[in-house]
Amino acid sequence: MDVRIDWNVIAPENIRAVNHDQLAGLQAADAVASSFYYAVTVNRYGEAEDKYARLLLPTVYRHKELRLGYGLKFWPEDVGKLKSANPHLAWLAD
Repeated sequence: MDVRIDWNVIAPENIRAVNHDQLAGLQAADAVASSFYYAVTVNRYGEAEDKYARLLLPTVYRHKELRLGYGLKFWPEDVGKLKSANPHLAWLAD
């Protein structure tokens, strides 16, 4: 899958850092990011909490019915490699 950013539409002068407590949209983004972080990260007890990410999954952006690579991006590894090495990520299948 080849997904690229069109850097011609990014205006660096319009990008700024804001504390999450100063902007409600950032609080929502933090909640969503945390949901997916804890869904894919195994804790010290060998568990991952995917309940909240699963609840959000139907609302994740899709392009041509694909979430992975569009609404969900995994870095630095390919999601296929991650899923084969981490059985708890099987729910990420598109």
